[in-house]
Amino acid sequence: MTKQTDSARPMCVEDIDYSGLTAQEHAAIALGVPKSGEEWLDKMIREANRMKLAGQLLAGNAANPACALNNDQMVLWSVVTADALLAELDMD
Repeated sequence: MTKQTDSARPMCVEDIDYSGLTAQEHAAIALGVPKSGEEWLDKMIREANRMKLAGQLLAGNAANPACALNNDQMVLWSVVTADALLAELDMD
């Protein structure tokens, strides 16, 4: 069993482009969970989650024929709702 901070890919002589990410950092990226242990990476994951969720909310509203919001209102609603949901889930 490896430690959380061990590299997810062992360094090979041929592997000059080794990313240097730990198993924990790889998992945080793959799962979209801002718990990599690196603040800069966690911030990027949080922002990616926010943009992805806002886009999904916007797409849902745009596909709903009963939605009475104009485009600007839909965008604002999507971002505000994404922020509220992420705050409630304690992911942001």
